[in-house]
Amino acid sequence: MSKQITQRIEALINEGKFEEGRALAQQSGLNPVDMEAVLGAIAFKEGKYQEAEVTFQRVLQANPNHVATKSNYTSLLVKQRKFKLALPFAKEAFDKNPTHEGFAVNYAACLSETDRFEEAVNVLQPLADKPDSSERVVLACAATLRGAVRPEEALALLRLAQTRFPDSTEIVRALADAEAEMDPRLAAMALRRLEKKLPDSVSLKWNASFSELRIRNFRRGWQLYEHGLDEKIGKIGRPLPAQVKVFPRLTELDEIDPNKWTLFTCEQGLGDQILFLGALREALQRFPKSALVAEERMVGLLQRSFPETPVYTYALAHGWANQKHRINGVFPIGSLMRHFRGSVASFGRHRRSYLKPDASLVDKYRAALQAKAPGDEIIGISWRGGYWDRQKRTKSFEFELFAQLMKAPGRRFVALQYGDVAAERAESKRLGLPVTFVDGIDFIKNTDAWFALAMACDRIISVSTALVHFVGAAGGRVDLLIGDYQAPFIWGLDEGRSLPYANVHIHRKSREESVQEFFHRVEATL
Repeated sequence: MSKQITQRIEALINEGKFEEGRALAQQSGLNPVDMEAVLGAIAFKEGKYQEAEVTFQRVLQANPNHVATKSNYTSLLVKQRKFKLALPFAKEAFDKNPTHEGFAVNYAACLSETDRFEEAVNVLQPLADKPDSSERVVLACAATLRGAVRPEEALALLRLAQTRFPDSTEIVRALADAEAEMDPRLAAMALRRLEKKLPDSVSLKWNASFSELRIRNFRRGWQLYEHGLDEKIGKIGRPLPAQVKVFPRLTELDEIDPNKWTLFTCEQGLGDQILFLGALREALQRFPKSALVAEERMVGLLQRSFPETPVYTYALAHGWANQKHRINGVFPIGSLMRHFRGSVASFGRHRRSYLKPDASLVDKYRAALQAKAPGDEIIGISWRGGYWDRQKRTKSFEFELFAQLMKAPGRRFVALQYGDVAAERAESKRLGLPVTFVDGIDFIKNTDAWFALAMACDRIISVSTALVHFVGAAGGRVDLLIGDYQAPFIWGLDEGRSLPYANVHIHRKSREESVQEFFHRVEATL
């Protein structure tokens, strides 16, 4: 097949003229493998991803070196967020042609999603720095710079790009996202301007909610936050468990018939759930004919904390599907904030304890800890937070820094960090640090035991993670350590007492001080 015909078929596919592309390919006498490759490319462009993936796999099985199909298959895997599968194909394509923008962007995406941000920057920076670089490459490079926690460089790149692409809404959006880490006030203003140009952009409104909430513009912020429920946002928004999607979804209080049951449904990560539960009792007072729906590991805790309200797992709630005539629907608890926490003052009025740990477990663990270090202050610690890789990079501090806090006598530390802590345990033993690592409790699955162990401590020192919300909502004392870049919106921009929890004190690293200086400053306040 001639190059001209190949280019014509490709042009037809890109123009969305799929049937014409198929017809031209059939008239050109393609061999079976090349025909499959064309059919796969068309299926990919049509959005038939499963069909395209199967077709590409057949082509590569017949001809492992089919260049066009390798490229298309890589793009398909990246689009489906199957980054680990795409990585070897993306690397091979990039190594053969490192100046090809598509190959570079795909490879950088795979590297970024495996937490190799600096390598991704090295892939994209040479292309992004070219005076004729495309908008796509600039945006991708800025994203990798932010992932590598280099927001100043991302801002500089995007500001330069804005002079080249003055009408690009995507550049403005990326600039606002980068500015949110440096100055959320500037980001909020930029996003408001962009929203006038793109009034129907759900993703823009979802992004804007965090800047507004961070600067404590709660009335507007919570309104925008509702867009996280839109299916267009997907997993990075506020997806509800599949089991409760059989019921109508409510977000307005005036939609609730007090004579029917309302299922208030927990959503998102544990920290978010605890924050939102702070407004639940007000809703229950107004609508006592309600139930709370949550994941199984939270049921015991919620039954103790809200004894007047039945608590069900998502699976049990699904069993009510045949009783829809008795049920208003599911009300995501994040949507309560718009109704009950629309101002700074509303948080202040309701800054009280509302979570109840298992008292018998708290007593048991406290007795064991006190026996291990009689008379010492018992301090729980957690040094790593975040679900997404980038969150972990911006929310966490190295365990060695916490060792600085362990030098003063009269303190016994308890590791409350979930996940793999083998390296920290070994380091602690090597240095002879006064820290206890507890065996026999799965901190992720056994929420009750983990929470009770935390409440058995005199105080907690932690990065921003679910632990802070649990202990704060139970009235426990927490020293919250926050880095100098973007933190979860609820912690605002300042130091001092947190907005939702009376006994959570925020320590925020400034841009001017080193991490070591920050920890020395924290140590001086303890």
